[in-house]
Amino acid sequence: MGTEPVLVHDGLAVYQRGDGSPVLLMPYPHASGGGPMVGGSLATLLVDNGYQVTTFDPPGQYRSTRPSRVGLDEMVDCAVEALDSMGLTSPVPVLGHSMSALCAFFVTLARPGRVSRLVLVGTPPGSGAALVRYRAMPFHWRPWHPDLWRMVIWGLLLATGHGSLATHKKLDALSNRANFVDPDLAPRVVVEPGDDRRAPPPRDRWWLAVRRVRLVPLARELPRPTLLIVGRHDPQTPLAVSKALHDRIPDSRLCVFERSGHAPFVEEPERFVRVLDGFVLGA
Repeated sequence: MGTEPVLVHDGLAVYQRGDGSPVLLMPYPHASGGGPMVGGSLATLLVDNGYQVTTFDPPGQYRSTRPSRVGLDEMVDCAVEALDSMGLTSPVPVLGHSMSALCAFFVTLARPGRVSRLVLVGTPPGSGAALVRYRAMPFHWRPWHPDLWRMVIWGLLLATGHGSLATHKKLDALSNRANFVDPDLAPRVVVEPGDDRRAPPPRDRWWLAVRRVRLVPLARELPRPTLLIVGRHDPQTPLAVSKALHDRIPDSRLCVFERSGHAPFVEEPERFVRVLDGFVLGA
């Protein structure tokens, strides 16, 4: 299946799966996702539809044994290292979903010569005050909603090193339940006995590392054609964010998936592939 690393380069686990048109799929930079990006639903959909997916495990996560710095510069450097290790020296399309879209955005800004086209799926506005401004999760809930306070408290505990593996899993489960129009499609997260005494993944500190990051003010600087994909009912990365980016990115397309939440590649996979092919392959 190609879900094992092709190589581990200086502690960085790099994957390549599938044949056809190459793409770099940025992994989630935090500890959520349930396993290596290469085995997830987005990578599988890409591979099944004729793409060759290159990706990696962020340092300190899954099969990457390299100590983690947990920051944007680290993710940019690892993306370039993954491409180099796979011999991909020509520009390739770069794709990211959710917080990995934020990383793909900054890869394109920092290393435009490695990117031919950029695909951002469910793009966050950044972190901190930007989440409040765009009413992105958890601020899509009313101030008196208990889930808002659960997410804020659990997130702060994890970001500051005071949470547990149980805290991490409960936060993931809460996010998953809210992110799908069809809740039956949400990934299940199981809190196991003893998780409250186990340490959370080290990359839970990501949220603190990017607390001042903003995307919208930098959108005019993106130098590559960009496709923005977003679900109409996405609470985590609201449509307003993608609209604001679309208004500012010099060469961009916006595609709204009317029956989707945060994962249109799960809830409307056939249309997702058609839209992606039309942009990446010019089909």
